[in-house]
Amino acid sequence: MESLKFSEYFKENYFPVSVNFMTLRNNGGYNGDKTCVGLHAHDFSEIVLLTRGTLVHHCNHQSEILTPGDFLLLHPGMEHSYSGINAQTRCCNILYNAGIPIPILMLNKSPFLQQLYPGANPHNNRAGRIAGTLDAAALRATTPLLNLIVREMKGERTPHHTTMLIALFSADTPVTFLRLPVTAATYSSSIIPPLLCTWVLSYVEKGIDKITPTWTKTIFKPMLVLLIMAPVSLVALAPLGTLIGAWVQGLFAWLLGLSGWLTMGIFAALLPLIIMTGMPNSGKTDFLNDLTSRIMRDTERFVCYLSFEVPDKDKHIAHLIHLLLGKANTTAYTDEQLTPYIDFLNTHMIHLDMHEVPPTPGNILHRADLVRRRQPLKYLVIDPYLFVEAQSGKGETETQSIKSMLTRFQSWGRENHIWVIIVAHPRSLKKIDGKNAMEDINMYTISGSANWANLADFILSITRINEPDRAFTRLDVLKVRDQELCRTGTVYYTRQPCGRYEEHESEEECSSNNG
Repeated sequence: MESLKFSEYFKENYFPVSVNFMTLRNNGGYNGDKTCVGLHAHDFSEIVLLTRGTLVHHCNHQSEILTPGDFLLLHPGMEHSYSGINAQTRCCNILYNAGIPIPILMLNKSPFLQQLYPGANPHNNRAGRIAGTLDAAALRATTPLLNLIVREMKGERTPHHTTMLIALFSADTPVTFLRLPVTAATYSSSIIPPLLCTWVLSYVEKGIDKITPTWTKTIFKPMLVLLIMAPVSLVALAPLGTLIGAWVQGLFAWLLGLSGWLTMGIFAALLPLIIMTGMPNSGKTDFLNDLTSRIMRDTERFVCYLSFEVPDKDKHIAHLIHLLLGKANTTAYTDEQLTPYIDFLNTHMIHLDMHEVPPTPGNILHRADLVRRRQPLKYLVIDPYLFVEAQSGKGETETQSIKSMLTRFQSWGRENHIWVIIVAHPRSLKKIDGKNAMEDINMYTISGSANWANLADFILSITRINEPDRAFTRLDVLKVRDQELCRTGTVYYTRQPCGRYEEHESEEECSSNNG
């Protein structure tokens, strides 16, 4: 039996509570079986809430099937395990020091905690068993709150991280500033709220500048601006920006269904820099080939390639023909039948020739500009970044060089409404606890610099799973700069013999498709 320690989960002392989601992807498995978590105990308390799918919980020689809305209370020392985990399972774990009274945990107004702790005695007899079940409305109200907490704890941190967490944990308790109600939310991946606040700030600053004497401006002007903008932003502008963002998100979803090409043009103008990462041999180039072939086929858009993986254009075209035809073998086709496809690709796919000049960011963009003036270019693909030569200034570090490069590509993409897609490899991943399992790829595992995570508008991660009982490709959208436009998430694919990737709803659907 595994024994988990408080010190392993609470390595930072800024907040005595840890919130995370257990899924099929990250549960760790037991004896190689990722559908279960083996018998374990811990020296801290735990609240378990199932938000999606099903799960079997084993405790005190009893087993219970958990369905969405069911929640448990687990005390220190309780031996328990889980089984029946599948791709649809999503289970929230709230871990906290057993010595902390539950009122200090905040969240004391949340629906499941109201049921879990009815009165003065929080440690009731239902510990280890289903303590209660949220109805659909309560679950819908609670899940977004937990999602925000996890995002705040897992890396999308605001400058006032601890304060934000306290606000989120007390989200159902009125939070006030100068006795004005404040909506608990995180704006770390939002664009509209700060833009709205900046716009109002410009008028406030001008107004205060007119009414304050010159000799007082240095001290009183910033103080007055802060006193006005802080409550206005927290109480009104930021929540209003969130509502506008939700409306914009719905508008974009509607436009995408109505006119996809228009929506993509708007996206390219706002968020043009896409970083794709993944382990070697995970299928990054293969997936990009299918993506770009669909773009050219369905929209007749022009794609410019700087391909170090497939530098020979004829070989590249030969592969893309398989994708356009949906055939693994084209020997049955005559030259006459293939000629229209070859002509189409020769026109719509432009390979950048960098043999005469070094592939520096400046040279790449210069050659891409020449292409852009001849054809209505919409995509520039660089596969991979590893072979791009740095244009470092004197004394520049690798981090500074990458920042300069990404900023340059991003600015060029925004100016010309062109998507810039860069393939970047992760650094050498660490083994987890000295075992064979490797750490998951995230935004900050890309080799070279944290600027990949900071400057990218989108970050996509490709993972290829090829095991006897399951084979599929997982696309993880790790970052979206403006989540009012679209969201992070995971998409599952199976690769067809011709090289096309077929989308599926879950891992299970992929397995059934393979079977």
